[in-house]
Amino acid sequence: PIVVAGAATATTDNGDGTASATIDVACAFTDDGGEGGEGGEGGSLADGATIEVSGFGDSSLCLTLPTVDETQIMFLDPDGEGGYTARFDDIGSAVAGADAANVASVWYALRETSAAAAERCAR
Repeated sequence: PIVVAGAATATTDNGDGTASATIDVACAFTDDGGEGGEGGEGGSLADGATIEVSGFGDSSLCLTLPTVDETQIMFLDPDGEGGYTARFDDIGSAVAGADAANVASVWYALRETSAAAAERCAR
């Protein structure tokens, strides 16, 4: 998965319990390998990018919504059309608070594969 810390600037209700969001990426813990629509050098997701993410939604569907204007950790997948979808590996798991414990958990999980990004994002 792609892991970012970012803040939703807006969410859009799709009328079917699902929603999309515009996310300002504060820090990309991992990049998208050039598969997404926004990004920096080489097409990879970059800090400071603004991205569109679909697949969020109502808790009645076991989904979650990002909180507007609150930096949160988000787990994403490229959608194949230049955007991203929220990644749910468990109920409500696409969004987590960006508190020190959660950032440390992401850093710990990535330390072998992306230590430089994890350290940069932990600041």
